[in-house]
Amino acid sequence: MSSANKKLIKNSEAVPVIDSDLFDGKNDYQIALITHSPEDILNYKKDTIEEAALKLRWNVYGKKTAMLKKNVMRIDGTEIDEYDERSVHFTIAENRSMGKLAIFSCARMILKDNEHRSDLPIEDFYPEAFQGPTNLGDFEISRFIECHDDTKTAYFAKLLLMAAGLSYSEKNNLGSMYGVVEPVFARLLKIMGIPMDQITDVKVLDDYNDKNVGIKIDKIGAKKTVESKLGEIAMKKIFTSDENIVFLNS
Repeated sequence: MSSANKKLIKNSEAVPVIDSDLFDGKNDYQIALITHSPEDILNYKKDTIEEAALKLRWNVYGKKTAMLKKNVMRIDGTEIDEYDERSVHFTIAENRSMGKLAIFSCARMILKDNEHRSDLPIEDFYPEAFQGPTNLGDFEISRFIECHDDTKTAYFAKLLLMAAGLSYSEKNNLGSMYGVVEPVFARLLKIMGIPMDQITDVKVLDDYNDKNVGIKIDKIGAKKTVESKLGEIAMKKIFTSDENIVFLNS
């Protein structure tokens, strides 16, 4: 992950901090895991969690790692692409007390369904890896970001994003779970114990200005790993909640 190692700006410079009443009555909690619909993201309003998540995306992929070209940035400092309208989005907010939130982590699931039958990004980037189109119900994890200086909180956030994706997949009977990641991130997932197969060769993708590789994650094995690390209480909250916000402590 050569470009990701540039670290052109610090984490503290990349993470938006906003005013919010999200933790009112929930001040015993450190973290909120939030699920957003495509409409929530595409119709974001100023000074909201959704806007902050889109600014985090640009700050990380545009400024911190230089993986995206400068012309991708929108005038308000956010980043949106053509896949957001077919994605479920996740954001992690940290309670900074006194009505302050730090939006330091996010991800999305790009869905292939009846409404969106076109190829997933991995199919466009690595057509040689597929003998035919992926199935309806398959999805791709994308814009997976964690940007925190505390090692424990950073690790917790990665697990939460993975759990959020697995939970949504389980609740909606989705299919295979794909990703296009930097080789160093693929190694990190293996270190975390997330079982997966590398299904493509490593190659430079112009869209990301970096070397990337296509992966397919074993959802059953990944859930077992995440549960063993997050614990039963956190997993139950994430996998059984009907709410779009889950409050947790790392």
